[in-house]
Amino acid sequence: MAKSAQARKYIASAEAALAQGDTVSAANAFRVAQRLAPEDDDLRRRAQGAQERADAVLSDMYARQAAYEEKNAQWAEAARSWMRVAKARPNDAEAHAHAADALVKSSGDLHEARRLALAGCTLEPRSATYRVTLANVYRAAGLALNARRELETAVQLAPHDDTIRAMMNRIESRG
Repeated sequence: MAKSAQARKYIASAEAALAQGDTVSAANAFRVAQRLAPEDDDLRRRAQGAQERADAVLSDMYARQAAYEEKNAQWAEAARSWMRVAKARPNDAEAHAHAADALVKSSGDLHEARRLALAGCTLEPRSATYRVTLANVYRAAGLALNARRELETAVQLAPHDDTIRAMMNRIESRG
């Protein structure tokens, strides 16, 4: 009984936050209410919808922050921000590629950079840019053959891009 009353308070708080356009506060209040009333399927759906709207708002904010951090060569910070965007937008290839690129530039976790770059390539398999990002991850990891393979794919996707050919030449000249 007490949990149900508490849940109703949080639901009312969430609805008030939604009415004021504060999706983040609404999502938080719905999340608490859902913990108090886990059997309520309608509440679960409402909480999920509010969370999705809050994620969209937050991802826009994180993307602006990440772009600022990139512009100022704050690569570790940009990587964190882009990873938040990629988490909130799992189908956004650009966010994944930016996160991977920032991780490489910050000498961050190359396994995570690879995972993110691969996600970008999977989401947009016809993008030469995302193949180049993956090649850069492999190059940073010392995997020249894998980098070369990705650059060969990128050349097929963008045959007139001289920067990709120059990258291939640099990898080939190193061995």
